[in-house]
Amino acid sequence: MVSDENKSKTKVKSINPKSALKFAILIQIAYMIPFVSVVSFGGLYLRSFDRIDINQFSLYLSVFFLTSLLMRLLLVKRSPVHNPYLICGLAVAASIAGLGVLTSFSGIYSAIIGLAILGVPHGIMYPLSLSIVAENTPNEMLAKSNAQLAAFANLVPLVVPILIGISINEVNYRFTFMLLALPVALFAVLAFISLRFQIVT
Repeated sequence: MVSDENKSKTKVKSINPKSALKFAILIQIAYMIPFVSVVSFGGLYLRSFDRIDINQFSLYLSVFFLTSLLMRLLLVKRSPVHNPYLICGLAVAASIAGLGVLTSFSGIYSAIIGLAILGVPHGIMYPLSLSIVAENTPNEMLAKSNAQLAAFANLVPLVVPILIGISINEVNYRFTFMLLALPVALFAVLAFISLRFQIVT
């Protein structure tokens, strides 16, 4: 028979449904900002910065999606994930690192490496955000929570390209892509702050 003391040591912490949904929404926005930006303006950015033929961008983008696929296959192999919040944090770091490579170095190889790194959070964040919501939400609330998560995810491709376009007109492609790290970090910090103050046992 397990003692009360052992139970308290082995008990897994969970978060309330609202906190889980808020974290999932914020962390998903954090990874989608670079993704939408690269898909919408990546070819134009590489042409302006690296003088790379825009027609070749689809080929480079396949590296991004290949990395994303490999990450999702890895999640399948390693499931269940015991610390999804830590992995989300590492994925955010990968987003910022990928943007850093993409904007700090020139040439085809740096573009490919940057896109490959950015594929990591794309492959990890979406399934993990769904998992976090599902594991912490009662069945009767799950459909509503998933709909809210999807609604915010659909909002990002509507808003981000407009803001990117305005920024490009005001400054330039390279500086705009460098600035993307700021909202990524901001939404990630907000996600973990919301998690920190709403954990329940």
